[in-house]
Amino acid sequence: MLDLARRTFRKYENEGVSETLAAGWEIVFRKKLLKQHISPKIIRRSPYTTLHQSELVDTYSTRWMNDLEENIKVNIPPKTWVSPSKTFSDVEQYTIDSSAISEIDDVTLLGPVALGIADEQLIGDTIAPPSLLDNRLEVAVSQIIEAHGFKWTYDTILSDDEIHSRLPNLGTVCPLIPLWSNYYHWIVECILKLRGVEYYQETTGHVPTIVIPPDIPSWAKETLELMGVNPTDCIEFEGRGYQVDKLIVPTYPEPTPSEYRWLRKKAISAVDLKNKGGERIYISRRNATRRRIINESTVIETLNELGFSAYVLEDLSVSDQIQLFSDAEIIVGPHGAGFTNMLFSNDPIILEIFGDRIKTTFYRLAKIAGHEYHYLSGKSNGIDIQVEPDQLKKVLVDLIGV
Repeated sequence: MLDLARRTFRKYENEGVSETLAAGWEIVFRKKLLKQHISPKIIRRSPYTTLHQSELVDTYSTRWMNDLEENIKVNIPPKTWVSPSKTFSDVEQYTIDSSAISEIDDVTLLGPVALGIADEQLIGDTIAPPSLLDNRLEVAVSQIIEAHGFKWTYDTILSDDEIHSRLPNLGTVCPLIPLWSNYYHWIVECILKLRGVEYYQETTGHVPTIVIPPDIPSWAKETLELMGVNPTDCIEFEGRGYQVDKLIVPTYPEPTPSEYRWLRKKAISAVDLKNKGGERIYISRRNATRRRIINESTVIETLNELGFSAYVLEDLSVSDQIQLFSDAEIIVGPHGAGFTNMLFSNDPIILEIFGDRIKTTFYRLAKIAGHEYHYLSGKSNGIDIQVEPDQLKKVLVDLIGV
């Protein structure tokens, strides 16, 4: 209870009353009630099966992007928290499949998450990769219930074709709609889909309309512009959903090594690099609601001795972050979305700081990108982390010298 109160106060300090109330509503209503109790019941009663990209190829027009894929197979664990008694190597791993792009006619897109339904089948790649589908589907349905009510969601997901037919129509589209609106989910799970869109345009000559969430933040608009997409040419997802003539479905990004290289090349070419060379970066979470480093001032003093500079990434534009991370020698910080920026780096060392539990998210990204990865376990203190400066210094000296 004390941890929740602390997070709430920090949210209020950073973003004000309305955002704090919205976050509280999400935790209590959507996460606790809808996702855990209501969504699973609707999903179990639904007559729909779920298709992923490997299955779409048997039914719909699909282009495998094998000519873009490098002959590199990477084994990664699923995104998950790992108990203190285990390491990442203890988690069962799987091989990432090649990417593809599918065309599906006559699709219903349910808002606000753009969950696709066609021929009484849920299109899994509109919301998740196979390894995360069960959880993501519950999240998606809970968001639909919250936005449009239980009855409408129940009737629609239990195959009410009349409801589908009353939705407004769109032509050929590709949605970039994350289930969560933070930097990681937008870059990794949405922006990377543009590689498939680019391939589709080059191989067919057709240009799908990009569908984005309403009122996306300025940094999200900036990423679109850096990727060559004008936000004003996109459609903002409004209302309960759409009936779509043709849905363009890229493989949901894990991502693959070639997708990493595509993103880095696009990002680097879009900014005016002025590399100083060998940046030693510490990512601060001093403005975050959780996973702050309690003794950060002491930690930063230790890092400064080793040539590090501390950055609060929310204070930087996306272009500035690309500039900063493009030539990073080493990136250090507590677990958080800022590590997404390793995708703009060439060959950095990653040192991620955890409390009592570790999570595979950025270990996965580092493996995919071919970066050297290490982690340091600090001590959880409620929702924050205590780091022993001498221990941190010893680890860093072993990694990079002085």
